[in-house]
Amino acid sequence: MTSKPQFVGERQSLENRVEYVRGVTYKAAVDLHGELDENSYVLLRANNIQDGELIFDDVQYVDRSKVKPKQLLRYGDILFCASSGSKGLVGKAALVRETMPVTFGAFCCVLRPKGNEAEYLGHYFQSRQYRRAIEEVCSGSNINNLKAANFLSLVVPHYDGDSTRAISVLFDLIDAQVQQAKNQIKQLDSLVKSRFVEMFGDPVTAVSGVTLGVVANMKAGKTTTAKTIHDVYAPGLYPCYGGNGLRGYSAEPTHEGVFPLIGRQGALCGNVQIAHGIFRATEHAVIVDCKTSCEPVWLFHYLKYDDLGRLATGAAQPGLSVKDLKLVPVQLPSKDRQVDFISFAAQVDKSRFVDLGSERNEVLSILDVVAYIC
Repeated sequence: MTSKPQFVGERQSLENRVEYVRGVTYKAAVDLHGELDENSYVLLRANNIQDGELIFDDVQYVDRSKVKPKQLLRYGDILFCASSGSKGLVGKAALVRETMPVTFGAFCCVLRPKGNEAEYLGHYFQSRQYRRAIEEVCSGSNINNLKAANFLSLVVPHYDGDSTRAISVLFDLIDAQVQQAKNQIKQLDSLVKSRFVEMFGDPVTAVSGVTLGVVANMKAGKTTTAKTIHDVYAPGLYPCYGGNGLRGYSAEPTHEGVFPLIGRQGALCGNVQIAHGIFRATEHAVIVDCKTSCEPVWLFHYLKYDDLGRLATGAAQPGLSVKDLKLVPVQLPSKDRQVDFISFAAQVDKSRFVDLGSERNEVLSILDVVAYIC
């Protein structure tokens, strides 16, 4: 790329650039309908905001009498999780890409851009800079709650209309490349799973006298406060894994080696990750320490395909106990067959990196331009 556009912007707060809209307050026992009808609206909550997109799974239906006209989603709105028991969820956002008869609950809010900044701000609210700003607001607070003033006081670079559109196009290109890479990864993951089931059967339907407690030792990780977790890597820090995967980085590691990790609390409990090298595991993760008969990478795949979330108990806060996990059946093959599968999975991983190389290079060339934005 021979020339790089340079964008000259001005740092401004959002106070005069967006309108803040509160979510709908309602009483679940009185105002929620069992299904969508002419007297109700679809109501979105924090769980409907995932990876910068609106997900219409597990929605609720609220009586229309509780909803003001301005609380219906419009094209260009940005929907936020404003309150949650988890700091990691507070502030997550999704751009609304069409006007729709859909509203949002009291733990959410909307920022409604007054100018032509919707696409640009939608990208900004997925950035690391924004996440750091939200973490600073929540640090030291027992209540993870963002108020209107927290949003309106955010300082975000402001550009003229042409620059704003150009910046949005650049980020759209990046998003397209990232989505293409994700789709390729899904295909490769599906290939690995198919091979696993072909070799060892489906773990969900496994019948075996051998249990997880026989092939591995299990223990929850160490209690870890949010203020000790760093968002950005720096020398002297190590990966920190929670119940849903990588939380950030910590200066106080707890383990070294290769270990499957099982999330034991929350809506995503039962998800399985794998940690390599030196790392820290929080109290929300169960560390699976394989015995000599079992290879950690093989067991990671077995548990990943076993849908452990189906074993969770508790409605308000689903959870998995180590006691119950120890009873999970494991159809343990010979070490040679485990190693054969691990070799296959490793070859697929190599293909993954080769296939995604061109996409990575294109994204990097785009980022080379984006670096001039802020």
